[in-house]
Amino acid sequence: MMAATSCIAPAVRVFRPRPAPAAGLPRPKAPGTANCSCRAAWGPQYRSPAHRQAWGGAVTAAAARDSAAGPAAPEQQQPYLFSCEMAVRDYELDQYSVVNNAVYANYLQHVRHEFLSHLGVSADAVARQGDALALSELNMRYLLPLRSGDRFRGTCRVVKATAARLVFEQQLWLLPRRTPASASNGSGSAGGSSQGGAGQEPGGEQEQLVLSAEAVVVSLDSSYKPKRINAALRDLLLAGRRPEGVEAGGLSLQELL
Repeated sequence: MMAATSCIAPAVRVFRPRPAPAAGLPRPKAPGTANCSCRAAWGPQYRSPAHRQAWGGAVTAAAARDSAAGPAAPEQQQPYLFSCEMAVRDYELDQYSVVNNAVYANYLQHVRHEFLSHLGVSADAVARQGDALALSELNMRYLLPLRSGDRFRGTCRVVKATAARLVFEQQLWLLPRRTPASASNGSGSAGGSSQGGAGQEPGGEQEQLVLSAEAVVVSLDSSYKPKRINAALRDLLLAGRRPEGVEAGGLSLQELL
């Protein structure tokens, strides 16, 4: 009896050559490697002399257009910078004879309230109406200590206003010590100022930056839920001053809240 034979033919793999790339195109990368379009576009091995010449001409033309356009437009004018003057009280000092770090938050709050009063908005009146302008965040950077008898001024401006949040940029500046001559001349006064940065006393001494801070204030209703800030109030805070022809108290809270 004859043995049975298999009729299944062995599998045969046929390898076909890969077609050559078209003229001017980079050769495809091997499988498993990243296809870096940046290298294909900018690599010197893929640029012909004509390509490099055309690219250099485009760069030169772009530089010529930029120079012909003139200097860049100036940045948008900064908001009005409010300023008020204060003095250190003895009971605000700690055991190191400097102002306690927790007191600076009170200074900043006082400046913000004075800023609102300058605009004709009373924080107490807002609270009596059932709403609140509550402090959400306060970031302070201490640079210089304050001591007994120091005079300083606090600055405040609103740098950003959203639907229910206000971002205040604040600073405290140490004023030079008054000499008897400068005190008799009545130098230094509280109130608003449109100038930012360090000022200069009549004696020639510069103010020194004590603290810089950023405060985030949110508008809340009587249920302590976020409340949209009226557009008129938002514009007033960003401008930092009352509109021309409007006296203090000329804008009611009903119009602003």
